[in-house]
Amino acid sequence: FFNDTATTEIYTLSLHDALPICWADHEVQVEGRVAEVFPVGDSWAWTLVQGRDTIVVFSRVRGPKPRAHVIVQGTVSRGVFGGESRLALFESTH
Repeated sequence: FFNDTATTEIYTLSLHDALPICWADHEVQVEGRVAEVFPVGDSWAWTLVQGRDTIVVFSRVRGPKPRAHVIVQGTVSRGVFGGESRLALFESTH
């Protein structure tokens, strides 16, 4: 699914879509359940889960509680998490 508005395009994706790197630099919205949360300086990193699919979320906005259901809007990019390069979602600050 995706929303195409006059001012901003926001794509609502399923993690099952694997958020391919072709979504890089696009605003996307993903919802799921928070698994682990890690403080990273003044920011947070957490894993967002949909069924068996996961993505790492980096945020300067919030550090949600584990098991919370959240909707995250941000930009898809590559990030290093646990020493491994993975697709990541960088949460928007607005």
